[in-house]
Amino acid sequence: MFGLLCRVLALAINISLLGSAAPAHARIQFNTNSGAPLSQVERFKAGPIPPALVANAGVNVGLFSLFGPVPGVINYNYFDATDAEAAYLAARGVKYVRIPVVWDILQSSPGDPLNAGAIASLKRSIATYARFGMLSMVDLHNFNRRTPPGSTTMDGTTLVYVNSTQIPQSWFVEVWSKLSVALKGNPGVYGYDLMNEPEQTTAADWVTQAQAAIDAIRANGDTTPIIVEGVSNGQPDFATANPNIQTLKDPAKALHFSHHFYPVGAGDNASFNGADAAGSGVTATKLNDRLDPFASWCASYGFKCNIGEYAVGRDSQLWMAMEDAFLTDAERYQIPSFFYFFGANGARDENNIYPFDGVEPRQWAVMAKHNGVTGLPVMTRLLTSVPTAYRSSPITATLDLRGIVPVNATYTFNDGNKGGSFSPASVSMVAGASNFFQTVTYTTPSSDQNVTISVSNNAGQTSPTPVTLVVVGISQNAYVAPSLDNTQSSKAFGFKNGTPSFVGGSTLTDFITPKSGTITTDATGIISDKVLNPSTALKALLPQSGPATIMVEVNSLASSNGAIIGNFGAIPNGTDGTSGTNQQILAFVASGKVYNITSGAPGGIATPQRIVLSWDNKSISGIVTDGTLIETSTSAGISIDQFGGRPDSPDQYFANRITAIAVWPFKGTGAGMRSLASRTTD
Repeated sequence: MFGLLCRVLALAINISLLGSAAPAHARIQFNTNSGAPLSQVERFKAGPIPPALVANAGVNVGLFSLFGPVPGVINYNYFDATDAEAAYLAARGVKYVRIPVVWDILQSSPGDPLNAGAIASLKRSIATYARFGMLSMVDLHNFNRRTPPGSTTMDGTTLVYVNSTQIPQSWFVEVWSKLSVALKGNPGVYGYDLMNEPEQTTAADWVTQAQAAIDAIRANGDTTPIIVEGVSNGQPDFATANPNIQTLKDPAKALHFSHHFYPVGAGDNASFNGADAAGSGVTATKLNDRLDPFASWCASYGFKCNIGEYAVGRDSQLWMAMEDAFLTDAERYQIPSFFYFFGANGARDENNIYPFDGVEPRQWAVMAKHNGVTGLPVMTRLLTSVPTAYRSSPITATLDLRGIVPVNATYTFNDGNKGGSFSPASVSMVAGASNFFQTVTYTTPSSDQNVTISVSNNAGQTSPTPVTLVVVGISQNAYVAPSLDNTQSSKAFGFKNGTPSFVGGSTLTDFITPKSGTITTDATGIISDKVLNPSTALKALLPQSGPATIMVEVNSLASSNGAIIGNFGAIPNGTDGTSGTNQQILAFVASGKVYNITSGAPGGIATPQRIVLSWDNKSISGIVTDGTLIETSTSAGISIDQFGGRPDSPDQYFANRITAIAVWPFKGTGAGMRSLASRTTD
């Protein structure tokens, strides 16, 4: 699958695998003569089976990268397999690994010898897997293309397909002839996969190209099994896309065929998110529906076949059910499979089943079961989506049980009667389920407190350790400020110096305290005809030297003398602001005039709906709704002093209605501030 490969092999990937005894199943006897369909009785009669056809859930291991120098450099774009990874795979019953190698790393130009370092590394890796009981399939993972002759680097941009002037078919035949010489007779090699997902070629041309490589390998006296994939690999109908592939001839009668299976991708939902997949109609039998016609085609001609790649996600029980059903069918057909993929240096996505940070990927519970392995390490965890949450806000709590023996059980969530609620309140495990996990929604209490979330069960199972959640601040259903610019986080709320920052909203009393008297609130915000002060919590989020940004949204009221007001003050350099000369108002609007950041002179700008201030230890910027930016260079910094005072007379004040406040722990760009002030980011 090209999209998945580009995501994964863009980084070099280190990998390994092995196996223990597979479960017993009905055996299939295959005819070794290609081209002649077998009767139903012949196809499924009992009898011995070649070892390489025992059904097993193996993995693709990424020891080679599609990027970097040409030819390759050890520990940069190709790697040795490790004993630790091989042992991990062996403990999960893996019997076969598929090693994607990269032509460009092996050879720079036609006629060049193969990269001796890369071949030595490949042999060491094959030997490592063999020590742990695994056989290796060597796969030329180039999609029928590579960099032109003489290239010194792979960057994914300059690629030429085989059967072109620069990459003639003879070069493809040459590299396989030389690989055959290097690997002939190696007891750890399961087979040679001629080309991963051959692209930009017709079915007829691909048969000609594959036949030429088969003939060259056999001319060396090499009887290693050869695996052939078809064009349009990964698409549902292998036979229709490859109408003549069964005409390939192998003097050694050791020809295998391979197909790839993904539940999402081209023509499907491209996401491995379980909810997205289910919403697009993906069901637990999606892979089986694709495997059945391929397996029937293989059996009808008596061919040995394998599943070179498959993958499922991990965030939904849909994937576990899908993988279980798929591997059950693979066993029935006696076809080995290779999950894509396993690698310590690969992307940490849902398709990489390497145990990052010691966490066992969920797919292993299904694979190990089908490999006849029980007793995987037990992991019981209770997780919350965030360590700190706002009041009356929904978060997720996940019960994650890996490696346990599934039984009929009900697990019930609780928060110690702290006032929150779970939906659903309990979840059920069914005996025989694979790698049980379930996510519920927890709505936090309406007051600030620490909440301990735990789970109990009615079947005597070991419950995971409870988790503590800090609930603090305004509920998340209040106003959520947008990003200040596209280089910063998408929301205003987050963490700063370990303290949760707040989100502006209707509960503005978290931000504001009255300088004197009381304040009034309505559905839109805070109304006051007195000076308002920032709360201690708000000041803590706005350090004098920054970096910080604050946005105040006002819906101005007419005062008794008709002035339209929306303003706030900021004291430079920490002075007390008791006189007009010391109190510097960064953006003060009165009667439709904005007072400049430095001089205090009227600016003649229409009354804004929003005022934005942003500062660090170099400069201070202010902007209002019409987008006029006022800026001064200073290292003094500022501290927010008041909302609603006059710069020329601190004891005077005007009516205000403040409808929203938001803060960010960084200094915004002029463009970001202008966008925020003009509301274009809402």
